[in-house]
Amino acid sequence: MKMKDFKTVEGFDASVGIANVATDGTQAVTECYDLEGRKQKAMQRGLNVVRYKDGTTKKMK
Repeated sequence: MKMKDFKTVEGFDASVGIANVATDGTQAVTECYDLEGRKQKAMQRGLNVVRYKDGTTKKMK
């Protein structure tokens, strides 16, 4: 079977998208640092260390 053989998809709602995803705000970024530990106002080009509201940190590009 090929995709052109399918006429409709049962249970598919095209209006539902990523905008409907709820969040509780725990992943809100509170601070950004460069690799030397200097606090930044915003993420910069290259690697950044990001601290989230819940206290976790991650390295991000």
